[in-house]
Order: sequence, then structure tokens, then C-alpha cells
Amino acid sequence: LEPLYRRSVPSFRSLTVISFRPAIARLRMNGTEAEVGVEFNQSTPAENIPKAEAVLEALVQAVSNPNITLNISFEVESIQVIRK
Repeated sequence: LEPLYRRSVPSFRSLTVISFRPAIARLRMNGTEAEVGVEFNQSTPAENIPKAEAVLEALVQAVSNPNITLNISFEVESIQVIRK
């Protein structure tokens, strides 16, 4: 996910995986849910840090883009901000 954020969020610094857990199956296949933390450059002024919704939208747009090939699939409707 880091390359996706590096391209779309200029102040992005790193991404930390907080946890993996089994996802609630919505279809017949099993899935894995990942909780991640997004960190921004400390030198970025607070007013230039993107809002949580913009960070979420950057991920949704990236995984919905047919020109970006990933080795995993996302259920776009399940992407959400859980803490700001």
C-alpha cells in the first residue's frame, strides 16, 4: 500500500500494520481484514496533513483503478477510517 500512498498523498511517510484478523465473510470466500496506521512527515504543517476522508479516498481510488495491478483484492465498500 505504501507505493499507492506515496503517489497520491505528498506528506505520506509510512504505513504500519496494526493487526490482521479474519474478515466477516460476505460471500462464499474467506477474507482477511487489516488494520493499518498511516503516518505523515513530521515536517508537514498540521494544516497540510490530509483529512482522514482524503486518505481513505486515496486508497479507494487506487484500488478501484483498473490500471493498477495488485496481488491482493479489496472489498472497496469495507474500507473505512476507524480513528482520526
